[in-house]
Amino acid sequence: MLSISKFSQLTGICRSTLIYYDEIGLFAPASRGTNNYRYYSHQQIITVNLINVMRDLDVPVKVIRELVRKRTPQSISVLLAEQERELKKKIHWLRDTQNIILTLHTLLESGMAADESRISVCETDKLRIILGPENDFGDGSSFYNGFLIFCAQAKAQGVNLNYPIGGYFDDINVFLGEPSRPTRFFFINPEGSEQKPAGRYLTGYTRGYYGQTNDLPERMKAYARRHKLVMEGPVYNIYLFDEISISDPNRYLLQVTVRVV
Repeated sequence: MLSISKFSQLTGICRSTLIYYDEIGLFAPASRGTNNYRYYSHQQIITVNLINVMRDLDVPVKVIRELVRKRTPQSISVLLAEQERELKKKIHWLRDTQNIILTLHTLLESGMAADESRISVCETDKLRIILGPENDFGDGSSFYNGFLIFCAQAKAQGVNLNYPIGGYFDDINVFLGEPSRPTRFFFINPEGSEQKPAGRYLTGYTRGYYGQTNDLPERMKAYARRHKLVMEGPVYNIYLFDEISISDPNRYLLQVTVRVV
């Protein structure tokens, strides 16, 4: 038999916790000595380890106590299957949260490293995105109406709204014609099914509130003409700084990119 101190050392469970387990009827010592000291058997190490695992999983004490008293292979199997399902949900949530944090951090680092005054051509890695449906601005609705509709549709489809959102234009002509009305919105999501391809992108920056591009479209067009660049494919608008990092909404930092040859 093992004294409570020795049993505590072997299991890593503090003495006061073992006493508490005994007092609430969750886990009793194998026997009591004539001095009323608690003594544990070696096989109880396995039992108390299972109790600790279940407590770490937030299984209620009442459930654990009942299970330990009347445990069978079937009842333990049912419990473990249920906890496995719950753990998968938690793991998915943790992975999603990690992706959101990494994505936001990457955007902030890009914004702090950007030379906002320059138009330049940059080699860009691919970017995974979730592309939303085509926006309908036919009734004269604004950027904000389209944005709210996009968020409502994404929420209805179970998309996590915490990922950064960008604007997608079919081509440079669409962007130049209506720079505040993207063809679609998209989420920047490392597990997205679509992507912004890797390649050489004409890149420019401007400060302002959502939907504001100031003179950036004309500056990008002039730069491409001056350097004999052909802009092809979609235009991507991404806010590197937004309300998460900037308190003044007129100081949000927008990055606009389009592939060039």
